[in-house]
Amino acid sequence: MPHWLQTLLMLREDQLIRWGRAIFWVCLMAGVFFALASVFTYRLVNVRLAEMVEWQVQTLAKDAEVLSANSASEKRLLASC
Repeated sequence: MPHWLQTLLMLREDQLIRWGRAIFWVCLMAGVFFALASVFTYRLVNVRLAEMVEWQVQTLAKDAEVLSANSASEKRLLASC
């Protein structure tokens, strides 16, 4: 730390060393927490929700197939009337 900044903040060198160690550990834990939160979010979005979306897509495809089959039979029925 520059001497002028140390004077401006009214810090002694032993205070810088002590607070520097504490800040290092706080920043390290914040980095670990951020990494874990990122992995959790990635897993949640790309793995868990992808399975749910895939299930919904399959369900909608089956529903569309049933509806298209019904509409074809209804058209034949209407044509015969």
